[in-house]
Amino acid sequence: MPTNGGRNGDGGATNAEEERVYELLGFTQVTFSANPSPVRPFGTTTLSWEAKLPTNLHSEITIVVAGNEVHGISPGTLSGSATITMDQTTLFGLTAKTPIVQRTIAVLTVPVNESECQRSSFPVQILTARIKQPIDQALQGRLHDPTGSKVTANDAGIVFIAVTLNLQGQDTMDISMQ
Repeated sequence: MPTNGGRNGDGGATNAEEERVYELLGFTQVTFSANPSPVRPFGTTTLSWEAKLPTNLHSEITIVVAGNEVHGISPGTLSGSATITMDQTTLFGLTAKTPIVQRTIAVLTVPVNESECQRSSFPVQILTARIKQPIDQALQGRLHDPTGSKVTANDAGIVFIAVTLNLQGQDTMDISMQ
């Protein structure tokens, strides 16, 4: 929609000028796509666009999509692309901006294939052993328990680490803490 609300005393556009430009932006011919689509979870897709601006729209134009901007002067064709990493299905808008008004000229939904988001049957013992070993090596000689640290994981995949240390002060203290 037009945004200025009429002349504002600083030479801004009138409502009629805003409405005319807003309407002209609606005649923009747009190609807007994503490749690949759908996207794997945390995968990337490339958004590509091409906007053929109306010949009777004589203005500076900025095309904005996913934070990326392409600048040009109408009439003409503006095109561009942006690579996006996605964690969820997302609706992208392609916006055309002039100095006096902006308008969304295309929308595109890029789905994330959520069927690939499944619980893994990864053996937790491998993970906990890979965590325990470097901890025990780094604290060698300071561990109170001869078996070293305790690294466990629950069914939710949360890892718990317990380390009992001996801190021996010189002639002043002998501390055992967990």
